[in-house]
Amino acid sequence: MLRVRIEFEQMGLGVSPNELMILQALIMAAGGMNRMASHAEIVAQVKKIVGKSFTKAYTYRCLHKLTEEGVVRVDLIHHPRRYSVCRRGLREALERARWRRLRELNARRDAVEERVSALKELNLEEAAILITNRLTEGVSTSESTVVEGVANVRSTVIREIAEKAKEGDVLRVMGYLSTVAQGMGPGGIADRCIIQSAMRGVDVRGLVVPFSDYEKDIDLLARYLSGVGNTLMKTSGSGNIKLRICRSAARTYRIISLNEDKMVLYLTHSKESDIAALIYREDNPGLIDDAVSTFDSLWRDAGDILEAINERIRAFRST
Repeated sequence: MLRVRIEFEQMGLGVSPNELMILQALIMAAGGMNRMASHAEIVAQVKKIVGKSFTKAYTYRCLHKLTEEGVVRVDLIHHPRRYSVCRRGLREALERARWRRLRELNARRDAVEERVSALKELNLEEAAILITNRLTEGVSTSESTVVEGVANVRSTVIREIAEKAKEGDVLRVMGYLSTVAQGMGPGGIADRCIIQSAMRGVDVRGLVVPFSDYEKDIDLLARYLSGVGNTLMKTSGSGNIKLRICRSAARTYRIISLNEDKMVLYLTHSKESDIAALIYREDNPGLIDDAVSTFDSLWRDAGDILEAINERIRAFRST
């Protein structure tokens, strides 16, 4: 029976040892496959096999789960209810489980390929940040703090914001194009991790404050995002990533926030910010509320530029 259970698990059909015991007892009590047995007969057979009985409620729960999996069929017409294991039903349940398992394995493969692809595009410093975060995964600060050093700021954004975001969360990014205009290099690992979170169902909203005229700003931002262009264009199809530009210049925050729970607030507007504050709601709810409210207000009036950015990136690559 252990071998059978292992084979079931490998196929993706999660059957516990007790459920497998009840399945065996059902077949034996019924006298084979495609034959019926009552709950009482199944319980009696379990006692013969293991020398003890399961409770009535527990046996029913196991039979119910096996029925939901499609392994067991129940006759609801007669009383008391009678159960059977149908060869065809078992075969179909295993086939469904096999396809579920295959989808899971494909999803894992895609995730690994995405990470490998990302690593290929990183420089040594960015790769070191990503690997360090993987090795310290789950290690997180639980209170507000000031973060110093360019690498530490990037690592904090990845660890505390991008990698903590889950399906249904809202991730807000707001910054100035004037920062990019200072000669900021192409987007790196932090930008890529933020964009990739959209593939997990995170609602990613990027908002930029203009620097020059529209065409120059689009060109400026597209050149910056060209470093993560493959990730951006691939993720755009998910519908979870949005990019807008404010209608006019505004003095506002430079932030990356996760829902209304915490945010990274950059304390300088230099192109490579080497100091930022990680702020939790518990420590400063007023500041977070004001930053999120300011973002949402500017967001409502801002213009969508995602497709324009993707087109400009494609144009850069074709020349």
